[in-house]
Amino acid sequence: MLFRSFGVPFSSVNPIVGLFNSHPLGTRLGVGTDSSFWVGNFGGIRDCVAILTNAQLFANMGKPIDGIRPLVRIPINQITFVSLNNERDENNERNENNEGNERNENRNNRR
Repeated sequence: MLFRSFGVPFSSVNPIVGLFNSHPLGTRLGVGTDSSFWVGNFGGIRDCVAILTNAQLFANMGKPIDGIRPLVRIPINQITFVSLNNERDENNERNENNEGNERNENRNNRR
């Protein structure tokens, strides 16, 4: 293995690729670029491109920009972040918050 003078091995692989290593295919991810982010199912990495299926583009403010696309190819050098995106968890939190608000309203109405 080749080493630089300070002991770090040479690598032709972009470090961003490491952010995808722990995610199995089909995992729902958010993949950020400069001024927007994609939310879709991880489809793999090939030829320095991250692939998402059933993906939708959002502005950084969270507003959808476009409809759902069956396949999206994002160049690795344009990726700024990768995050898990569990819509199911977000919906559960919203439902729990709504149920909590309804309970509080019911308590207030009883008084």
